[in-house]
Amino acid sequence: MKRSVFPKRYGKAPLFWMFYLILPVLSILLYEPGMKRVIGLILLALFLVLYVNNYWQPQHLFRNALFMLVLTSVFILFYHANYFYLSLYVSNILSFLDRKKPFVFGYGVHMLMISVIISLDFSGYSDIHFPALAPGILMALVIPVISRYERLEGKTKKQLREANETIEQLIKQQERERIGRDLHDTVGQTLSMITLKTDVARKMIEMEPKQAKQEMNDIYDISRSLLKQMREIISDLKYLSLAEEIRLAQSLLESVDIRHEFEQPESIKYLNQLYQSVLAYILKESVTNIIRHSSASHCSMRIEEKNDSIEMMIQDNGEGQKHVIKGNGLIGMQERIHLVNGEITINSVEGRGTRIAAKVPKVLTNQFDTGGAEDDSYSVS
Repeated sequence: MKRSVFPKRYGKAPLFWMFYLILPVLSILLYEPGMKRVIGLILLALFLVLYVNNYWQPQHLFRNALFMLVLTSVFILFYHANYFYLSLYVSNILSFLDRKKPFVFGYGVHMLMISVIISLDFSGYSDIHFPALAPGILMALVIPVISRYERLEGKTKKQLREANETIEQLIKQQERERIGRDLHDTVGQTLSMITLKTDVARKMIEMEPKQAKQEMNDIYDISRSLLKQMREIISDLKYLSLAEEIRLAQSLLESVDIRHEFEQPESIKYLNQLYQSVLAYILKESVTNIIRHSSASHCSMRIEEKNDSIEMMIQDNGEGQKHVIKGNGLIGMQERIHLVNGEITINSVEGRGTRIAAKVPKVLTNQFDTGGAEDDSYSVS
């Protein structure tokens, strides 16, 4: 089995860094005498071992980085100041420290070493040639911070992408379960009744034809009822249920550890299904934005019934925005609410969160029926 020098997930970058060790090896071989040459090669070999070990055993990153700094200091003080560029390996390794305290401590030790080098140069104790080291010192200051920021940002984006995929899967799963419950509670039971009555009619068709005819008429009525139930299920799929959306929003917020409060009237009877769908869509988009973009720890929602309108307010304590960027979600909210002559306002304050207030006319199904169920209360216990 072929074994690589570094784990494959890191690509070729660690190998490219190794090539820079050729220069200090040649320098020791060409310019250092006798025992000093042997010790220098041994120390460089140890430096290389620590460097490779960082990739195979990341749990030893902090320890290895400190040892590599010590070896770099030895080379600077007892060989040549240009060996300071070995510390760039340490700068790169420090950026892989996940925890903040080890990173800050390692970075501080690195800066202390640089400070000692600069002070030795300015004090005249050692002729280090600080100007020649200036580019390396600048790189040592910048590389750990920038590399760590980029790596953590990439890691955060990956986690966010995975969280979004999980949320989408959860939404699909919730919808499948709802459709399954509807089919089981309505279609399944009705089909069982049709099967039972068909069996009874078959047995009676010769002995009691009149009773069999009545059973057949019952089967016909049940079939028409089943057709109506199927149409209602299909209609429900076309419209978002506010009650279901509230329950789903609570479940999603709990799954990502965002505290939430929902205030609503005990019931609002016969709310038109179209207007429910508009409010449910706004709630769905708002909760999605809170989870994906706000970095909020708390969310509250309130629904109020007025004389001629239903008002919904959603507030989070997230980062907010100085200027609200209207993506597809916000544009979709505005388009839907304008279709029903409603209103929506979005207020976002940077560092203080976002507040979305929506208002739709209170149109009831017995005033303007769109083919929904007879009772569409959306109260949630």
